[in-house]
Amino acid sequence: MPITGYDAYGPIPVANLPAGAFVGRYVSQTAGKCVTPTEVALYHSSQHPLILVYEDNATDALGGVQVGAEKARVAIPVLESIAWPTSRPVHFAVDFSILSYQWPTVLACVQAFAKGIGRPEAIYGDVNACTWAGQAPIRYQWQWGQGVAPGRTIWQGQSSTLYGQPVDPDTALAPDYGQTPWEDLLKTNVHVTIGETGQSQAEIPGVTPATYCAAQAVWGVGPKRPIPVCTLNPTASAKGEAIVNVTGPVGVTMDIVVTYLAS
Repeated sequence: MPITGYDAYGPIPVANLPAGAFVGRYVSQTAGKCVTPTEVALYHSSQHPLILVYEDNATDALGGVQVGAEKARVAIPVLESIAWPTSRPVHFAVDFSILSYQWPTVLACVQAFAKGIGRPEAIYGDVNACTWAGQAPIRYQWQWGQGVAPGRTIWQGQSSTLYGQPVDPDTALAPDYGQTPWEDLLKTNVHVTIGETGQSQAEIPGVTPATYCAAQAVWGVGPKRPIPVCTLNPTASAKGEAIVNVTGPVGVTMDIVVTYLAS
């Protein structure tokens, strides 16, 4: 059964939310728009799951890699302040009707943002943006507008009001739609050594592409340590298990922590 929720420019009073409804909120540089630790605590204590989207300006994604990295630096202190789990995504807003020639630049921005915050890639956009994101592949797709992106995880309906507050109604179309808390998420880990090309692959025992959620490399901390990039390979192993592609420093051995759904 689909799960329903609401997203809004500002905080949504928990007293106005139906039981179990999720909440969509912003990470942003705009005062009054950005989610706060107080809000998050209220939503969690009232059992309302939370999803996030980053947006300052509707067309920021046209700035490509540079803007994605810049916005990640803005987002990190906010995510730290609300203890946003590293397995949970922040959707990057593509809040305009995208054209095909713009997609490579937009994709580069979304990927740079996700890499910068150290979390799974996720997008908020129209049917074209979400369809092309699914081919990247990007797992988390929050679609607005008409049409149906095949892999969308959230669909945003027509703007409305909730007890007088302007909101957008949303429907979650997958058990894992990027929300927190996520009690049913399981974890496993594998060891990987990065090869001479700066890339490696790891099969994840007991995890299929359908149950895979996210992967994160763990190999210490420090300002000079680049964050390895983990992505799901679109092709499963001969056993039907998920394969994670890992890009990182040559010769480094690390743990890859994989979160997944119970089958």
